[in-house]
Amino acid sequence: MGNSYLGKLFAIFINNDDPYLPLIFTGFEVGMLGIPLFGTIYGLDNVKFMGVVDIGQELYVWFILLAFLLQLKNDKHKHNDGFKNLFKAFISSPVIISIISALFINITGITRLIGETLFYTSLINTLDLLASLTIPLILIVIGYEIDFKLKDISLSVGIVIIRLFFYIIFGLLIAKYIFTDLLSLSQMYSRALLSVLILPPPFILPLFIKKEDLKNRLYINSTLSLHTLLSIAIFVLISFII
Repeated sequence: MGNSYLGKLFAIFINNDDPYLPLIFTGFEVGMLGIPLFGTIYGLDNVKFMGVVDIGQELYVWFILLAFLLQLKNDKHKHNDGFKNLFKAFISSPVIISIISALFINITGITRLIGETLFYTSLINTLDLLASLTIPLILIVIGYEIDFKLKDISLSVGIVIIRLFFYIIFGLLIAKYIFTDLLSLSQMYSRALLSVLILPPPFILPLFIKKEDLKNRLYINSTLSLHTLLSIAIFVLISFII
């Protein structure tokens, strides 16, 4: 959430009091974009590294960011209703469900009990097949849904450039001095961290903008589209460098 201050400084600099502007500088679209790209380039077996790096970010998106978005969408939202909607969104998130399910299976040791059964083997083979199909399908859908508007594009360009510059520098420093020098982690963690930090803001942002707020919806959609295109390009470039 501290990175929202970057957005606040940017808003002050351009004299823009839009409440969504600070929020667009926080969060990353890992589920819909990061994991498919990371899995395509580094292999599905290495997606777990991105999952570890992403845990804290997912908690932020589904608890803190979503709470702010709900408040902005409905100023008269009752506290209890807001908490219910927040909790419902959290427990229904595919990423959170996956994390909790994996932890449950690991703790209970279910795989040791059913690992040799025909059902388990068939299930794993089916999931492997679906995984190989899901990633390209997600990327096709994302490409189809990109909504790029040239009108008032300067704001979107500024947001994307500042986000990428700040997070790439931040990621390189963390990868070098903490992941590598201090913790001696696998290089795949550094790749996962940088892969997360170059991603666009969460795609849920436009869903919580009031229908009548066309101005904010337009620039946020343009920002997400532009950032997605640049993220994919940088993602491919980084895969050749590190």
